[in-house]
Amino acid sequence: MRIVGAGFAEPDVNRGWADALAYEYELWTDTEQVLAAHYDVLDPAEELPLRHAYILEPDGAAVLFHEGAVSVGADPGRVLEDCRLLFGS
Repeated sequence: MRIVGAGFAEPDVNRGWADALAYEYELWTDTEQVLAAHYDVLDPAEELPLRHAYILEPDGAAVLFHEGAVSVGADPGRVLEDCRLLFGS
Protein backbone atom coordinates (compact mmCIF):
# COMPACT_ATOMS: atom_id res chain seq x y z
CA MET A 1 0.00 0.00 0.00
CA ARG A 2 1.16 3.51 -0.79
CA ILE A 3 -0.35 6.76 0.45
CA VAL A 4 0.14 9.96 -1.54
CA GLY A 5 -1.37 13.42 -1.62
CA ALA A 6 -1.53 15.77 -4.58
CA GLY A 7 -1.73 19.54 -4.78
CA PHE A 8 -1.39 22.35 -7.31
CA ALA A 9 1.54 24.16 -5.70
CA GLU A 10 5.05 24.01 -7.12
CA PRO A 11 7.23 21.08 -5.91
CA ASP A 12 9.35 23.18 -3.54
CA VAL A 13 6.22 24.65 -1.92
CA ASN A 14 4.67 21.18 -1.49
CA ARG A 15 7.96 19.82 -0.13
CA GLY A 16 8.23 22.61 2.43
CA TRP A 17 4.63 22.11 3.49
CA ALA A 18 5.04 18.33 3.83
CA ASP A 19 8.31 18.77 5.77
CA ALA A 20 6.83 21.40 8.10
CA LEU A 21 3.84 19.16 8.89
CA ALA A 22 5.99 16.00 9.12
CA TYR A 23 3.90 14.12 6.55
CA GLU A 24 4.69 10.43 6.48
CA TYR A 25 3.60 10.07 2.87
CA GLU A 26 4.47 11.51 -0.52
CA LEU A 27 2.96 14.78 -1.69
CA TRP A 28 2.77 15.02 -5.47
CA THR A 29 2.61 18.19 -7.55
CA ASP A 30 -0.24 18.46 -10.06
CA THR A 31 0.38 21.97 -11.44
CA GLU A 32 -1.14 20.99 -14.80
CA GLN A 33 -4.20 19.62 -12.92
CA VAL A 34 -4.06 16.32 -14.83
CA LEU A 35 -4.82 14.16 -11.78
CA ALA A 36 -7.51 16.59 -10.63
CA ALA A 37 -9.25 16.37 -14.01
CA HIS A 38 -8.92 12.59 -14.20
CA TYR A 39 -10.45 12.02 -10.76
CA ASP A 40 -12.91 14.95 -11.12
CA VAL A 41 -11.70 16.78 -8.01
CA LEU A 42 -11.40 20.31 -9.36
CA ASP A 43 -13.73 22.93 -7.91
CA PRO A 44 -14.78 24.75 -11.10
CA ALA A 45 -15.76 27.95 -9.30
CA GLU A 46 -12.45 28.42 -7.51
CA GLU A 47 -10.09 26.24 -9.60
CA LEU A 48 -8.86 24.57 -6.42
CA PRO A 49 -8.66 20.87 -5.67
CA LEU A 50 -11.55 19.39 -3.72
CA ARG A 51 -10.44 17.62 -0.53
CA HIS A 52 -11.44 14.07 -1.35
CA ALA A 53 -9.63 10.76 -0.91
CA TYR A 54 -9.58 7.79 -3.25
CA ILE A 55 -8.32 4.30 -2.61
CA LEU A 56 -6.87 3.12 -5.91
CA GLU A 57 -5.87 -0.13 -7.52
CA PRO A 58 -2.24 -0.28 -8.74
CA ASP A 59 -3.49 0.62 -12.24
CA GLY A 60 -5.13 3.81 -10.92
CA ALA A 61 -8.72 2.56 -10.96
CA ALA A 62 -10.73 3.86 -8.00
CA VAL A 63 -11.83 1.24 -5.47
CA LEU A 64 -13.37 3.53 -2.83
CA PHE A 65 -14.14 7.24 -2.64
CA HIS A 66 -14.26 9.35 0.54
CA GLU A 67 -15.85 12.75 -0.02
CA GLY A 68 -14.17 15.54 1.94
CA ALA A 69 -11.89 13.09 3.75
CA VAL A 70 -8.93 15.47 3.85
CA SER A 71 -10.86 18.66 4.57
CA VAL A 72 -10.19 20.69 7.69
CA GLY A 73 -11.92 18.96 10.58
CA ALA A 74 -12.36 15.66 8.72
CA ASP A 75 -11.27 12.38 10.28
CA PRO A 76 -8.79 10.59 7.98
CA GLY A 77 -9.16 7.54 10.22
CA ARG A 78 -12.10 6.40 8.06
CA VAL A 79 -9.86 6.21 5.02
CA LEU A 80 -7.08 4.46 6.95
CA GLU A 81 -9.54 1.93 8.37
CA ASP A 82 -10.77 1.09 4.86
CA CYS A 83 -7.13 0.67 3.80
CA ARG A 84 -6.61 -1.76 6.69
CA LEU A 85 -9.69 -3.73 5.70
CA LEU A 86 -8.63 -3.92 2.06
CA PHE A 87 -4.89 -4.40 2.45
CA GLY A 88 -4.25 -5.53 6.03
CA SER A 89 -2.24 -3.68 8.65
